[in-house]
Amino acid sequence: MIRLITATFLLTLPALLFAVPLPVNLGVPFELGPGQSAEVIGGDLYFVFNGILEDSRCPYGAVCVWEGDAEAEVTGDLPGEIQITRVLHTSAIFSQSCLMGSYQIYLLGVEPYPVLGGPPIDPADYLATFVIVIPGPVDVDPLPWGSVKALYR
Repeated sequence: MIRLITATFLLTLPALLFAVPLPVNLGVPFELGPGQSAEVIGGDLYFVFNGILEDSRCPYGAVCVWEGDAEAEVTGDLPGEIQITRVLHTSAIFSQSCLMGSYQIYLLGVEPYPVLGGPPIDPADYLATFVIVIPGPVDVDPLPWGSVKALYR
């Protein structure tokens, strides 16, 4: 009987770990695996990394005509709003961030990186690094007129 209880606990432990959202601070990078979630400390954003939809990044050891891209699907849940699902990219050609309510979500990277001739990456093995911020006004000091005139000489 004790073996059965122990076995049941060990089998359900991973599900329990994934069910508890990781508490994250604004501006501090964090990693999530597929299906894992995060919650902003003192905020109202519940955020889930659904997984990698596609990984076309140029493998280590290969010569490629472009860098490739990994597509990470994320879902945000804010009280009183509908769930928002977006796809973020590792390539700067595409969107690496999205706005969810008053929060800006950035995809900073995806690991592991593919290797030429290596085994395919199991979708469950991916780890994505994110950072969540609240965007503020951009502090731009206007150029003095003399500096602007100098640009056109």
